[in-house]
Amino acid sequence: MGASAWAEDTVGARPTLEEIVVTANKRTERLSEVAAAVSAVQGEDLTKRNLLQIQDFAAQVPGMTFQPVGAFGTRIILRGLDSGGAGATVATVIDETPLSYSTSTAIGAVTVADIDTYDMERIEVLRGPQGTLYGATAEGGLIKYVTKAPRLDRFNAGVQVEAESVDQGGVGGTGRGYLNLPLVDNRLALRLTGFYKNIEGYIDNPLIGQKDINGGRRYGGRAQLLFQASDALSFRLTAFTQEQHVGDTSTVQVVGANTHPSTPSANQYDFIDGSGHLVHNSYLASPIDSQDTYYSLVTNYNAGFADVISATSYGEVNHNVSLDDSDSNLAPGYTYSNAVSPAYGQLTDVVEAQRNNLKKFNQEIRLSSKPGSSLFGMKLDWQGGLFYTHEDILFDQFYIPIANATKKDLSSVYPIGGSNLPSTYDEGSVFGQVTAHLTQKFDVALGGRYSENHQWSQVYNHAGLAYGATDVLHPAIKTSEDKFTYSVTPRYHFTDDAMAYVTVASGYRPGGPVLAISGAPADLPTTYKPDNTVNYEIGFKGDFLERKVSVDVAAFYIDWSDVQIDSLVTSVTTHTTFTVTGNAGAAVSKGFEWTLSYAPIRGLSISDIGSYVDAHLTVDALALGGHSGDRLAYVPDWSNTLNVDYEWTLMDHYRAFVGGSWNFVGKRYSGFTASTAVGDHVALPSYNVFNGQVGVTFDKYTVEFFAHNIANGRGLTNYSTGGGHAQTGTASIIQPRTVGVRLSADF
Repeated sequence: MGASAWAEDTVGARPTLEEIVVTANKRTERLSEVAAAVSAVQGEDLTKRNLLQIQDFAAQVPGMTFQPVGAFGTRIILRGLDSGGAGATVATVIDETPLSYSTSTAIGAVTVADIDTYDMERIEVLRGPQGTLYGATAEGGLIKYVTKAPRLDRFNAGVQVEAESVDQGGVGGTGRGYLNLPLVDNRLALRLTGFYKNIEGYIDNPLIGQKDINGGRRYGGRAQLLFQASDALSFRLTAFTQEQHVGDTSTVQVVGANTHPSTPSANQYDFIDGSGHLVHNSYLASPIDSQDTYYSLVTNYNAGFADVISATSYGEVNHNVSLDDSDSNLAPGYTYSNAVSPAYGQLTDVVEAQRNNLKKFNQEIRLSSKPGSSLFGMKLDWQGGLFYTHEDILFDQFYIPIANATKKDLSSVYPIGGSNLPSTYDEGSVFGQVTAHLTQKFDVALGGRYSENHQWSQVYNHAGLAYGATDVLHPAIKTSEDKFTYSVTPRYHFTDDAMAYVTVASGYRPGGPVLAISGAPADLPTTYKPDNTVNYEIGFKGDFLERKVSVDVAAFYIDWSDVQIDSLVTSVTTHTTFTVTGNAGAAVSKGFEWTLSYAPIRGLSISDIGSYVDAHLTVDALALGGHSGDRLAYVPDWSNTLNVDYEWTLMDHYRAFVGGSWNFVGKRYSGFTASTAVGDHVALPSYNVFNGQVGVTFDKYTVEFFAHNIANGRGLTNYSTGGGHAQTGTASIIQPRTVGVRLSADF
């Protein structure tokens, strides 16, 4: 279903919506034929709307939202599945390469591979559990980046340069380019892609006299080599890297309720600077550094009766942050700095140095039937395969005392402590799916996946204020579990362009070892269980009025059991509170989603994308600080995006375009916590965002002007009652009004 794209027929007289092809079911299909909730954001729209990262394109997907988590990263939420835990509920895949944490032993939920979207064919988002074809961690859904493959038949290249400015912030520049080079005619081709972006800051730190502290840079590139060895055999080799370095956190100070979190005032969301400037006062910076890298080899072989696909890949996700925890609460109004300063005889700040590192090897082999295959006279589409992954994970946390006056590291005087947490995850799976076409109009798809995983973890606690007087190497913990996920999907075709489907599908997130803590209560569990989702869904897709109108709607009901959460435990020796992964309660998410598109006249397209989601606990989860009926965190009840685009011919070889979008995000609730130091989840106000773009294309060149958040709104995307300097709260907001110009050329 084309969200905003339009196309002309062969004579250019009749407007139609563009036909979109996706690979969501691990085979090439028309989007309108896929019996599942799948959204596709085309590469052209990513470029035209300047949708560079997850926070940009989330509004183009019904039921998708996000939560920036301080300096750590971004949590992706699909269909309301968010408990605030450490493990991801949404998997990330680039072409055939899974690049997300499978386990919750690190904070994989927010350490996301957020890939720059330049030179993408499209981004596919699968909503709801995807346990059958994609396995662990896809219990809420999946984001799949589809890159542009090398072309064997032609040379082409492109370049973009861009300048943009943020309201009350910095000015940034961006350069991007690609080169497609056939090396051997119709046999060998190379495609190179590179990008560099200067990230504009817009938050100031008056305490130490610094401006635009959250500025930085993002850069990287991709190289792909396609070798068509024969008509039946091809190899696609890819190498990719992306780095991002940001000088400080993107949280801002608000009034909050640091000293009285359970009874926040009506003005808790107000910014502390009455003039409207965005500030984050801190004596120490919280720099964030991340790097995503992967290498893959995809082999396709036409075996006659089926296609054989082998996908081998290795990836790394690295995330390092030095977070100023000085103003974080241990009790209402009582901060980390208050707690440690007496031990050093001076005002002492506390830095949390954290490192997340994932090294992931994947191997998948699958067979996929040819279109029109049959068995015993019945038309059958089928596929099946084997999958293996091995993950090496390192999660380090160290608390460093820093003298407030001299900025000297005081660890040699008396360390606060820290921990190393290495772990491994191994999983093997066998999966299959078959679609039986019982009649010309009616078919049923059945899918299943059996998985086994084995995990190992060993914690090394380092001595200090937080972990007691001695270093402790805890005994290694090993866990093993197996899981079966399934899907059942009947589908009925009313016409060639309209169909309805019903699906029941399951997903899960693996259990694993619990973080060992020196002096923790003796009854602290050593493992946590997997949590599980079952999705009941009914959907309809159709193209009408000679493909001028497209309709894609779905209603869903998801049962979520043994929900993984962040539980709080307190050391019996140091009386320090720690966070561990546990299970508590159950939840339900239900709602409906829509993508409606209309091309009334040549060049004009209108689309509306939205959802209603009611996601709430169904039993008490006291360890989470929640009760039955409480809404799950950061899930808007209503969300909607309206896109309007128009393109027309100015004169020979000159075309103009103009477009705009309105995004509405409804009421949400902040995160749960069982800690009395941070307030219970509170309702966050709704907000609106208006974006626009206008430009001219002539021959191979394009000039475009764009503006994001035109009304300069201050929508809250994350909130905490405390954590700010001088007993204030902290929040994340949408980026202030940003205007820019882009020049591009394609050859």
